[in-house]
Amino acid sequence: MNARALRSLNLAEIVGPVPEAVFLNEYFGRCPLHLPGAPERFAPLLAGLDTFADGDRVDEANAVCGLFAGRLERAFDADIQINLCSAGAFPPQTAESDLMMLMLQGETLWSVYANAPVEAPPTWRGNVTPGDALYIPRGWRFEVSCLPGGGSQGIRVLRIAIHNPTGADLIDWLIGLLRNTAAMRRDIPRFGGPGEQADFVRTVRRPLVQALRSPGLLTAFMQRSQKTAPGRLQRGVEWRDGLTPNHWIELTGSRRLRVRRADGETVFIVYGGKQLTFPEDASPLLQYVGSEAPIPMANFYDAFSEEFEREELDDFLATLSREGVISLLESDAE
Repeated sequence: MNARALRSLNLAEIVGPVPEAVFLNEYFGRCPLHLPGAPERFAPLLAGLDTFADGDRVDEANAVCGLFAGRLERAFDADIQINLCSAGAFPPQTAESDLMMLMLQGETLWSVYANAPVEAPPTWRGNVTPGDALYIPRGWRFEVSCLPGGGSQGIRVLRIAIHNPTGADLIDWLIGLLRNTAAMRRDIPRFGGPGEQADFVRTVRRPLVQALRSPGLLTAFMQRSQKTAPGRLQRGVEWRDGLTPNHWIELTGSRRLRVRRADGETVFIVYGGKQLTFPEDASPLLQYVGSEAPIPMANFYDAFSEEFEREELDDFLATLSREGVISLLESDAE
């Protein structure tokens, strides 16, 4: 895979110069954001899309787009779907999920409207040209038209849908946990009087309210998501002796790698539905891979050359590879 694609296909590169943390805390889910870029910025994504038609999902069939989607899933802690849009214009529509639009080819005029009356003026209106990205929050309306002469070579936009977990997902999860409790297994007293029916509602409501008041509820819900979220097929190779340093370490999971302490001597990660335990001194290695990947193997070795022997680092990478936590992608020339 091209080194430029390995290095640049991530959320930080898309939202720059806005720092990724600032984008997530101040813009994501709140307001649209136009992010201009150099015309060739998304060239690695454009390669290989000639066989796809308008509306096709590309993250499951195109290796580069699939790699990109996995990185975005880890950044957003949410499922990602990427579709190719090649129509000359989009009719007015409402974003049913948070959207990141990447302009690959063509020049267009976008108007984005807040959750306001239809006759209200657009919150943002401007030209989006190749290399630009445009973020649109869920529930906001938008429309697109082709600029004069801007579509002479065709319009190509990557539509990235970010499917955020919602309150409904949280309630579904809680219902699953409470389904077999005595309160939830009670029959509905559909032939009972008002007093009996009111007592039934109070009985069912009580465990739900108690669960919603539990400290750390959202943390537990997100940990469950991390355990059950499927990984993405990686087209790299497994660890083996003699791999050249131009291979990159790439995570395979669709959620962030989080290192947790088991006891004073061990740490663990949950990845792809499996819990993997490591000695405590492996914690900085796991933290580094989780925060820095994708990263060239050479950088990984350099970062820990003073604390660990090369054989120890090889064994660590071999374990992650064997357990399906990482894949090793070979980098071509720039």
